[in-house]
Amino acid sequence: MPKSNKDKDSYQEEVDSLKAELERLKAKEDINNFKEKTIFCSNCNTEVRIGSKYCAKCGTVIGQNKSSNEMASKDRLNSAKTSTVNDSIEINDLKSKRLSAGLCGILLGGFGVHKFILGYNQQGYIYLGAFIGTFCFGGFLLVSLLALVEGIIYLTMPIDQFKRTYIDNKKEWF
Repeated sequence: MPKSNKDKDSYQEEVDSLKAELERLKAKEDINNFKEKTIFCSNCNTEVRIGSKYCAKCGTVIGQNKSSNEMASKDRLNSAKTSTVNDSIEINDLKSKRLSAGLCGILLGGFGVHKFILGYNQQGYIYLGAFIGTFCFGGFLLVSLLALVEGIIYLTMPIDQFKRTYIDNKKEWF
């Protein structure tokens, strides 16, 4: 019997030490998970809530898989030196340009106003010429329909894709 008590005590000590080790590992895992789930904006270095698609401070699109551990401190210092005021103004300009071009494409599309807004003067003149030239024959309806589709495309496209497609790459048609 004394041997079984001794075995029970040694087992109990082993169980207690394993429980303590498990608690220590859980605490360490919680700390690591917290660090991995902390997300910072790549533009202004503001901490962003998990699951957010945009930075609340500057409006930058947040990558879903970027964490604070992936961004080196050197990158943070370099990005902190850039002006966030200019970036937020640029985003607002893009949003207003997209909205203006989209609404004009829907409402005044046959005249090519949406193309002039985006800076595509030649395409705007083509729309205007096609509208005026085909007015007597009913072709203006086709021109207006094409502009309507373009306006809807502008309004439904995310701002970053709109910038890449129509501002950076200068895609002229659709």
